[in-house]
Amino acid sequence: MLGGMDMLAPRLGFLALLALAGCATTAPPVAPPASPAPEAVAPVTAPVPPNLALAPRQAWRRIPLPRGARMAEAFVASEIATNPDGTRRVWMVINLLEPIRLPETGGYARSAAYLADFRCDPHAWNPLQGVWFVRRNAVEEALREPALGPSGIRDVGEGSFVDLFVDAACANPAPSRRGRGR
Repeated sequence: MLGGMDMLAPRLGFLALLALAGCATTAPPVAPPASPAPEAVAPVTAPVPPNLALAPRQAWRRIPLPRGARMAEAFVASEIATNPDGTRRVWMVINLLEPIRLPETGGYARSAAYLADFRCDPHAWNPLQGVWFVRRNAVEEALREPALGPSGIRDVGEGSFVDLFVDAACANPAPSRRGRGR
């Protein structure tokens, strides 16, 4: 996604000088020119809010994993929403092959969910939120990472772990929901 959210409004300016040269007589007063209407500025559409919800488990769609994948299962775990910039926002869930230790809590996680924006062409992503769970299938939250926000879209290497998720987000039919403004 784009770097910082600062957007500068276009600067509007006027140049209204009338040069009357060569007049030897006093002219009647001239009405000032009408101010032009302000330039129409397209409204800035905010991206889909990061509170897109995980769908109920029975609605998740399995992501086929290649042989040797370092996870037990992967799922598209929410509806796919389209941001105004064309990226697709969706939750992905992975069930881990074995528990991993969470140093922040001292506990373990068996699954994780990631909310991210995915760009289909070229393959790229912007991770927004990560949540670790004690049990498989995103059950019993253990650790919620701070939301990342629009830190920037990153290219994804072909055949990489994240490439599976880009393929899944982009292989689905047209998104079910359009981005909403704030």
